[in-house]
Amino acid sequence: MTTRGSSVKPLEINVGLIGVGVVGSAVLDFFAKGPLEVPIPGARFGEPSVAKVRLWSASRRTRRNPNAASEEAIAKVVSKDKSGKPRFYADDDAHGVPGWRSIVRDPNVDIVVEVTGSPVAEAMIEESLWLGKSVVTANKKVLSRTGYELVKLAQSRGAILACEAAVGGGMPVVQVMGAAIGGRITGILAIINGTTNFILSKMRDAALSGNGVDQAYPNAVVEAQKAGLAEADPAADVFGEDAQSKIIILAGLAFGVRVKPKDVYVRGIARQGSAPGSSLGSRAIFDAPDLHFLEHLGYAPKLLAGAQMTNGSVVAWVQPAAVPKSHPLARIEGSGNAALLRTESPVSSNGTASAKAYDIFLSGPGAGGPETASSVIADILFCARQIAVAGKRDPSKEQSPLYSYTTSAFGRTQPYGNGPSLTRGDHLKAPYLLRFVNNKANPTFANTIAAHLGENGVRVKTGQGFERAPKYLYLTTESCSLGRVESALQAVIREAEPGALSPDILYLPILNGACFEETPAKAKA
Repeated sequence: MTTRGSSVKPLEINVGLIGVGVVGSAVLDFFAKGPLEVPIPGARFGEPSVAKVRLWSASRRTRRNPNAASEEAIAKVVSKDKSGKPRFYADDDAHGVPGWRSIVRDPNVDIVVEVTGSPVAEAMIEESLWLGKSVVTANKKVLSRTGYELVKLAQSRGAILACEAAVGGGMPVVQVMGAAIGGRITGILAIINGTTNFILSKMRDAALSGNGVDQAYPNAVVEAQKAGLAEADPAADVFGEDAQSKIIILAGLAFGVRVKPKDVYVRGIARQGSAPGSSLGSRAIFDAPDLHFLEHLGYAPKLLAGAQMTNGSVVAWVQPAAVPKSHPLARIEGSGNAALLRTESPVSSNGTASAKAYDIFLSGPGAGGPETASSVIADILFCARQIAVAGKRDPSKEQSPLYSYTTSAFGRTQPYGNGPSLTRGDHLKAPYLLRFVNNKANPTFANTIAAHLGENGVRVKTGQGFERAPKYLYLTTESCSLGRVESALQAVIREAEPGALSPDILYLPILNGACFEETPAKAKA
C-alpha cells in the first residue's frame, strides 16, 4: 500500500470518468487546466504537502458523439499508456469489453466518477465499490432505489460513495446536510428541480405579459430543452418524478431513514393529456388566469419537495404550491435550486433542557452541465482528501472505513402504511388555495362549492372571482390536511350538477416556513 510520507514524490490520486456527455464534458474542462490539489494533513518537513488529483482515464458509449466533448479534446486531458495511447475507451470498441469496465477494473484508478444516466449505472457503481474504489455519482435514481445497500457496501470495502451532484446541481446541499449541520434536522422544504422552476418562471412571464398565453407551457418546455435544462422527453421533470428521487436522498441524509418511492406523495406541474398545439403528451395544471391571480395575491407558483419528521416517521412529498413572496423560496427564478432546512439544537436554561429551532437557507444554480460538474468536482476533492489521509486502497487487504458524509444515511427502516405518507399525515396542515371553473355561469356556484366543502370538513376562509376570467372561482381555506382536501374535492365533483363544474380543479398548499403546520396527532384536520 502506498501511503503519505513513503516517498518524496507527491501522492497521485487517479480519477476515472465514466460518461463524457453534458456533465462529463464540464468535468473534463476542470481537469483540462491541470491536476487538482488537496492538502495532506500532518505532512512532515521536507515531504510533499499536497496530493495531485489527475484524470487518469475516461469512457463513454460511443466515440462519435457530436453533442459531447470530441475525442481529440478528451485525449489531451487523460493520461497515456506505455505506448503513448490516451486512456480513452468506448463501449463500441472492437475488443468487446465495455469502456466503463476498463476503467473500473484498472488498479491505478482510485476514484470512479459515474455521470452516465446509463441503465447499467448501478452495476458500474457496485463493481467499483466492491474493488475498493471510491465513487462519485450524479445518479439520483440509483441512490433513491438502492442507496442503503451501496453505502453499506462502500463502508465494508473501505471506500466512499459521494453524491453531491445527485441533488441540487451546483447547490451544496448534500455535503452540508450530511456533515456540516450541528443540530438535528426536523424539516426540509426545497426547490430541487431547476427545469420545472425555469418552466414556471417562463409561464408566469408569458401570462403577465399577455404574449402567447395558450402556448406558454409548450413554449417554456421547448425553451428549457434548447437551454439544455430538459430532456427530449420532459416527463420525469414535469410529473415530479425527478424531484421524488431527490427528496428520497435528502430525507435519507437528514433523518437516516430508508424512504421508498411509493411512500412519497407526488404531484407535478403537468398532467397527462395533449397540450393545445403540442405533442408533449402533457398539459400544465396552471391556466393563465391562475398565474395572474397568484401574482395578484402575492404568491409565486413553485414545485416544492419536502420532508419532515413527525411522530417517529418521515413524511415526504412533491407537489406544486403557492409560496408567499416574503418566503425565501419565492425569490428563486429560472433554473435555480434552493433548500430551507429547519433544525433544532439543544439548549439548557435554569437546568431545563429544551431545543431551539432555527432555519438554514441554501441556494445555487440548478440544472445544467457546468453547475452539476462543480458538485462532481467538490465530491472528487472530498474523496481525495480522505485518501490523502488514509492512503490508497488495496482491495486484496482488509481496509478500515473512510470517513464519508453519507455514512449515516438510509440506515433506519421507515415505518410504512398504505398510500403516500403525506395523505396519511392527517395532523400536518396548511391553508389551501383552490380554483374551480364554472362551466354554466351559475350565480350560486360559489355558495354551492363552499357548502359542499364545508360539509366535507374543509372550511372556506375567503372566496372571490377574477375579472380577467369570469368563470374562474378562487377559494382560500383554513388550515387542513391534504387528505381532507382531496376527499372533499372528490365529494364536490360527485355532488355537482352534471356539466356545471370542470373536473380540472387546482389545489395548492400555501406554505410558510420549512414545514407543514403540525398539530397533535389525535387532532385530525
